[in-house]
Amino acid sequence: MGKLSDFIKEFSRPDPSQEQAHERTWYAVTGSVVILVFWMHREGLFSDFMPIAMCVALAIVFWRGERGIHPYNARHRVGKKGQFLLTAIIFLGVGVALLNSAPANWYPTPSPYWIAIPYAVFVLLSALRGWWMN
Repeated sequence: MGKLSDFIKEFSRPDPSQEQAHERTWYAVTGSVVILVFWMHREGLFSDFMPIAMCVALAIVFWRGERGIHPYNARHRVGKKGQFLLTAIIFLGVGVALLNSAPANWYPTPSPYWIAIPYAVFVLLSALRGWWMN
């Protein structure tokens, strides 16, 4: 329990280092997605607006990976595995929920599988960037 209290004490410092500020924004992005999911589900807006929110959140995650900002070391290399895995599980859960929900009104087809296209594009662009750099 001492580790958790030390973590909370360090995390809540009023004058954070740059690494702590980046860590806080990582938690802010993850927490915002979770809050948005619950709120949109409660309001019945989940399938209409959540795909857009997920695309924005994924773009932020990939941008952070490209810049080497927390939890990445540099160029999409994960440095803080626990925090990255927690966020990945949340994004995966939201993605599965989107695939199992009714398609959004603005989808070009009646199939909810269209939501997989932004995920595939982000992953493909990331892989191509890595292939190009090597």
